[in-house]
Amino acid sequence: MSNKLTIYQRPQVRILVDRLREERRFIQVVACPRQVGKTTLVRQATDKVKRPLRW
Repeated sequence: MSNKLTIYQRPQVRILVDRLREERRFIQVVACPRQVGKTTLVRQATDKVKRPLRW
């Protein structure tokens, strides 16, 4: 058995990763109510994208 903790990943992470990997044409905005996990979503997505990003 592995000692690694599996973190739940929302389906929106894949969508955001795909959009961040596209040619840059638009700013990507993540907007939703407070305390729903916007920062976690962006962190998970940016960890998978190997390019300079600001957020």
